[in-house]
Amino acid sequence: MRRIAYILMVLLMAVGCRRAQAPSTVSVPKVYYKVPEAPAMLAGQERIDDFYSRNWWRDFDFADTAQVALTDTAYMVRLFADWATVLERVPRETGTECVEQVMDRASASENTFGMFVMAAREVLADPNSQWRDDELYMPVLRVRIASPFTDEATRERLRYRLDILSQNRIGHKASNIRYTLFDGFEGTLYGIKAEFTLVFINNPGCEMCRTVREEICASALLSRYIASGRLKVLAIYPDQDLDEWLRYRSEMPSAWINGYDRECVMRSEGTYNLTAIPSLYLLDSGKTVLVKDAVSIPLIESALSRQNVNN
Repeated sequence: MRRIAYILMVLLMAVGCRRAQAPSTVSVPKVYYKVPEAPAMLAGQERIDDFYSRNWWRDFDFADTAQVALTDTAYMVRLFADWATVLERVPRETGTECVEQVMDRASASENTFGMFVMAAREVLADPNSQWRDDELYMPVLRVRIASPFTDEATRERLRYRLDILSQNRIGHKASNIRYTLFDGFEGTLYGIKAEFTLVFINNPGCEMCRTVREEICASALLSRYIASGRLKVLAIYPDQDLDEWLRYRSEMPSAWINGYDRECVMRSEGTYNLTAIPSLYLLDSGKTVLVKDAVSIPLIESALSRQNVNN
């Protein structure tokens, strides 16, 4: 009995020792980068925006891989989105220059570069992001293509993506579109005579397309422009399933030009970015792009209002 009691005591001591020696879980605090404050002497929103566009990441230590490893990635994405909001308010050249400079600085290490690429993709390239901006994302692609951290297969995909994004840039002429109507009539985008043209790339049965269509119809400003003839809407279906398009045809307003791309040129030749549909392009009378690849009706309204002020 004493022998059994002794063995039990030894086992209990061993268990106790193992419990005492078990490593405790250490919670490592996350790092949250703090954006520098604009100098108090700066007056006016334009000058403040210029400061933040250029100095947002000024104090971030791109070479500190330990800091990068501890940085809260979700927080970084939100911070990048806040920066993108500022970049939308500065001249386009300033915004693209700042993005390219930051991505160059992020190339200090592979981990840092990967984190900034991730944040830029989430904010500037995701079709569901309200900050999606092809012009600001193009410098990200250029830096990635030139980066030693990018393998050759990825580099080829990025070159293709950059080529697609280079189409129909804001301030440039839009690629022509040949459309076919229900009755067989064929026309072209450049044959539409109006002060403004709204190209609405859509798919039948797409719920988001339905939402955008209803928002266009509900817009008092767009309705006035359409009624007066100042704005023409070209609703274009870029695919081949005409049965589906025909079923959907009656839902389009009669005042719109509702056609389809009979030869599927938009898709086969990549003349328009069809990665995410629906997509809106606002063009002026010369078919210069004013708004590119958008789904926001307030953005279209704002662009039209600015044109009125400028003219």
